[in-house]
Amino acid sequence: MAARTPGKGSTDDALRDAPRVRGAGAQTVYDRLKQSIVELTLAPGAPLDEVSLSEQFAMSR
Repeated sequence: MAARTPGKGSTDDALRDAPRVRGAGAQTVYDRLKQSIVELTLAPGAPLDEVSLSEQFAMSR
């Protein structure tokens, strides 16, 4: 996964702090990963690390 450090007040912070709907986590992660792939923020073929993703999305594996 491409190294990215979100800045203060970033979209990542806003999504992490947003109220959660039970069961919506998987869809949120899917949508965010898809967006990162389409925008080439995530390099094609980049490995995905479950631990890093769970920290990035503030979710359990």
